[in-house]
This record gives sequence, C-alpha cells and structure tokens, in this order.
Amino acid sequence: MKTSTLPNISDSLIDRNFYIRRKARDEFQFPESFYSLQGNVIIPNYRAAQSLANFINQKMKAKNPETTQLVQPAQLNAMGLLHELFHLVLKAYKEEVNTNIFAECEDFIIAQIGRITTDTFFKQLTNAYPPLPVYRGEQTAEEFLNHITGKTPNRQILLEELIILHLQHSNPALASMADLIEEQSVFQDKRYSFMVNLIEHFFDKQPTIAPDEQPLIKMLMSSITASPNSLTDQLEFVQSHWKKYTERYNTGLHILQAIDFLKEEGKYFLSLDHSKTQEQAERDRAITPDISFPFFHGAGHWEKESPPVPTFTKDSTGVAQEREPEKFSADLSWMPRLVLIAKNAFVWLNQLSKKYNRPITRLDQIPDEELERLGSLGRSGLWLSGICN
Repeated sequence: MKTSTLPNISDSLIDRNFYIRRKARDEFQFPESFYSLQGNVIIPNYRAAQSLANFINQKMKAKNPETTQLVQPAQLNAMGLLHELFHLVLKAYKEEVNTNIFAECEDFIIAQIGRITTDTFFKQLTNAYPPLPVYRGEQTAEEFLNHITGKTPNRQILLEELIILHLQHSNPALASMADLIEEQSVFQDKRYSFMVNLIEHFFDKQPTIAPDEQPLIKMLMSSITASPNSLTDQLEFVQSHWKKYTERYNTGLHILQAIDFLKEEGKYFLSLDHSKTQEQAERDRAITPDISFPFFHGAGHWEKESPPVPTFTKDSTGVAQEREPEKFSADLSWMPRLVLIAKNAFVWLNQLSKKYNRPITRLDQIPDEELERLGSLGRSGLWLSGICN
C-alpha cells in the first residue's frame, strides 16, 4: 500500500506532538520518522498533519472499507499544538519560578507512596507510551528511567509528560482520537488517579502562575474546562488568556493558523452527515459535465486568451438546471497574464517600516526595491485592500 511520508521537520518553528499508545503504534505501524526520541508523534505543520491523517485513514479503510470515522488533519494539528503549548507553559514556570520543580515533585510523590510504587507505575507508563529506544527493544523501561536526556533525568521528563498526558486524557474534545491516545490499562489503574492527585496537591502548594494566579495544573486545565468540547474554542482561549506565553515563544501565528484549519475543515464535515459523505462523493464523481468550448478569434495583442469555460447543465442529483448565460466583460490580452498579489495596505506599510527601519506610512514611500522584489517573484499586479474613501 502506498503511504505518505512526513514532511521535513525544519518547515516549522514549533513542533506539535502528542502521545500515542503502544497498541495503536503496533496496529498502524507508523514510520519512525513520525516520532520524537520520547516516542511522541511529531506534527511540525499542517502538511504533516495531512500526511499523518492520510496514513491513518488508509490503514482504517484497508481494515474496514465502509468506515466513515476518519481522522481529520486539523484535529491532529490542534491536538499536537495544544500539547506543545502546555510544554511551553511548563518551561516558562521552570525558568521563572523553580528550575528544580520536577525533582522536588518526584521527591514529594516518593515520600507519599514510596519508591517501589512510584517506579512500578513509571515503568507501566513507559511501556504503554514507549520512547523509541524502549519500543525498539534497545532499552528496558527500567533502563530508560535510570538514564539522562541532555542534563535532565528521564524520570523528571516522564513526570512532566505525565502531566501533559493527564491533560490530554481529560480533554473531551479529543474523544474522536481515543483509539490513538487512550490506553485504558493506564487510566483505569488506581495508581494513575492517585499519582495525578498527588501532583495536583504538590502544585497547589507551589507559587501560582499568571494570568489568573492559579496553581500550575489548574491553570493548564483552565483551557480545557473553559470549552470542553471544542478544540477551536480551547485554542482561542489560549490565544486570548495566555498572551504572556504565546508572545514569549512566538506561537500566536501557529494558533491562528490552527484555528483557521479547524474552521475550514469544520465547514465541510459539519455540513454533511458523515454516513452520507461517501454516497455524496460517488454521485458527484458520476456527473459528466457538459463542456461547451467558446469560439476564439482576434489578432495581434488583442487576441482573447481565456480558457474554455465548462457549462454545467445538471446539479449533483442529476436534475437539469436553469440556463444562466455568462455576463462577464471580454478579456483584454494582458488580463490572463496578470499574476496578482493582495495585501492589506496598513499591515504591509507597518511590516515595511519594521523591515527598512524607518517610517513608511504612505504608498509613495514604498521602496522601489520592494516592488522589484515582488516582480522578481513573478507578481505583475498589486491589489491593496483597506483603502477606501
């Protein structure tokens, strides 16, 4: 079966990743290029999300050709982005409040339940969501836990990942991804709930975090509880409430893009009953459009160069449509050659001011070299929006 490959990770400034359980990894046999060293699935950009969704959906269709429960790229992208945003908040907390916070948290847990119980649960978690060396059989879970990645003990890394995994598990908006991310042997284990409660209790006693001066875990959970069933609303909450962190790590554009992707995909998937999607697609493909080729004539540089315009005489159900003749003006010879680029005038002037390090507030102040640069990219026309009387 032909499968998609993961685009180059360097395409993105921020990696989006999320946890996938061992059983799902065994079932889908993802290429290793999809994984980080910690065993998380990496989604550096929306194109990679499309590739991963396509890979998963091909496997699902091969298993059940009638399935309509397909993975949506925008949801994968949003899930991975939320995961990484949580990590960035944890990173900021360590930098601003306490660099040894997870070492102290581990000591607190061991003091409450003992090292043996702690280690047993950590091994179970490592085997259920294995890092690459463990999944490949190069290390046992115990060996992994006793190693260091960079300058950080893997036990502390796993503790941080447990917090993110708990947030992922507690998010109703990710219910459609359960087959990929939900390992019930972990979440039904009493040690899981006990461990999570200890972590929350520990951070309840630590310094609070902006913007609302909440304990760390409650602050992270607020993005989910604000809108439990909508990834779009959760990202919008992060964008509006966590500006300190989104601006610090330059994630604002990634969030806006992820929201746009969710909304655009939503327009399609919400407009159709999923059970009828395939049936509708079959009808659409069965329609043979009636193509009427226009008669071209002319001489010299006034020759008309418009392509043939198809005339659709029937709608998607096969019912004849009322004839609606075209009412557009004739093209001149330069029109088909026009390659137009649209820009918001005020946004562009602000960008140019920063780029050239001087005030550029009027159109006549736009540097000639900037227009020449656009021309060198193949643009032959400029459409400035935001200018009106």
